[in-house]
Amino acid sequence: ARMVGETLRGGLQPELVDAAGLDRAARQWKQTLGARVTLVALNGVVIGESDEDRTQMNNHADRPEVIQALQTGQGSSVRFSHTVGYDMLYTAVLFPSQEAPVAIIRLAMPLTQVQAHVRQLRTIMLSATLVVTLLAVILAAWISGRTSRPILQLTQAVRQMAAGELTGHSLEAAGDEVGQLTQAFNAMTTRLNEQFNALETERGKLAAVLEKMTDGVLIVDEQGVILLTNPAAEEMFSL
Repeated sequence: ARMVGETLRGGLQPELVDAAGLDRAARQWKQTLGARVTLVALNGVVIGESDEDRTQMNNHADRPEVIQALQTGQGSSVRFSHTVGYDMLYTAVLFPSQEAPVAIIRLAMPLTQVQAHVRQLRTIMLSATLVVTLLAVILAAWISGRTSRPILQLTQAVRQMAAGELTGHSLEAAGDEVGQLTQAFNAMTTRLNEQFNALETERGKLAAVLEKMTDGVLIVDEQGVILLTNPAAEEMFSL
């Protein structure tokens, strides 16, 4: 409405009003905006109209949107139009300002058209919401997989260790808290491997010593069950 007023600034001056010219301008703006254009003088007289014969139109000083525009600079209302026969959305602005007004520019659009725009906007918002939700789900799944993968690997490695299978390679560690836990697990695995290797070495030494001894050796537990013998003892006792 303000854009219409700016283009018609000169013709809206009370002393320069050309009603026929304003009618043509209103019809041109209707084609551009897709809305009914009504130009109203400050006393409520219609001085330009895009759809109807303005000479047959009533004074618009009692229209709610016009009253609001005169009071606050702009106004709007939704009501049934007896001129066109269906509900309309009206918006009016005081031009150029409340301090020095010369006319009121009012635009009107069928409510069905407004509702169609609202439905279209709702469809766009719903589609955008669905797309954003889908992207959020995909992102959440990616983050979850990225986060849970090292945890699953760590869990599997712990189970293998509990079963007595020490892995010879270190797990890949990230920079987060799970990565710190993985680094600690890798350090523990390395130390256990070193200890088991040391024990295997000592066990090999002990076996070599026992095998070369000429004296018989028996190692038993507290209940007297034989745990270990050397070849000399086996030969001596025919074990």
